[in-house]
Amino acid sequence: VATTFTLAQSCSTVTSEITFYGEPDNSPSGCDIAYDCGRGYTAGGDGSYTDPLTFASSPDEFTPCQVVYVPYLKKYLRMEDQCEQCIDDWPGKYHIDIWTSPNNDCVNGGTDQINCEDDLTPSAEQEVVVDPP
Repeated sequence: VATTFTLAQSCSTVTSEITFYGEPDNSPSGCDIAYDCGRGYTAGGDGSYTDPLTFASSPDEFTPCQVVYVPYLKKYLRMEDQCEQCIDDWPGKYHIDIWTSPNNDCVNGGTDQINCEDDLTPSAEQEVVVDPP
């Protein structure tokens, strides 16, 4: 007799500052990212469970390739890059910097893109589900 056990994946929530970045303000400029989590070293994603958006943070906050869910955006994100401001904010303050790019292409949208990133940034910290089911 075979017995099947289902293990519930544990998830938790944190409150995090949310910002946005893209090709024009990536360091160095471009679409390269720090970690290969299955799509090479290029930022991207559509925010679905199967294709999370790239996010940057401190590797001391989130494990490289770790997935989170941001309820206010209704998007899944994967930690694939580092963020200097996020590293400076840690310990003590969660900070997620989410990749943006026109049509998911590596395009330098210049000032218009940076203004869009600023407009997308919420004024208050947001709840983030870590390791969503």
